[in-house]
Amino acid sequence: MGGMLEFLRRFGTKDACIGHLATLRCPGGYCCPECDGRSAWHLASRPRIFECAHCHHQESVISRTTFHRMRTQPPKRFLAAYLMGADKRGVSAKFLQRRLGVAYQTDWTIAHKLRHGLSESEAFPLSGLIEADETSIGGRGDPANPGRSTDNPD
Repeated sequence: MGGMLEFLRRFGTKDACIGHLATLRCPGGYCCPECDGRSAWHLASRPRIFECAHCHHQESVISRTTFHRMRTQPPKRFLAAYLMGADKRGVSAKFLQRRLGVAYQTDWTIAHKLRHGLSESEAFPLSGLIEADETSIGGRGDPANPGRSTDNPD
């Protein structure tokens, strides 16, 4: 993906964000978690809700995601995730507050939930080639050496 302008073009509206979450949620098409029904519709009054055409079970595309129970609009949530991922040094809630224009507590909650969503989960173990920037493994080696070392595991 390109830079910030490309991101805003792609995810700048509520409908675009909801559509993207729906695509991620149901990559092979809708499948009802209650009856395995394969057809559903969006409710006109609540566009992020799918309703199964067979059993009428309703479920939000945001439920069971990191974005669940966040009160900010989806474009601001997506932008917060983009800003956090684009800066390898990490971003603070104060930084997000300035960029998103919402209250500090709101930004702190968004950042906290996004970081928690990135934490290791037994349901999604890491596999394949994994890259990490600026990683330190092990503790200090020789106290006379100011650099890091893997010589001393303690």
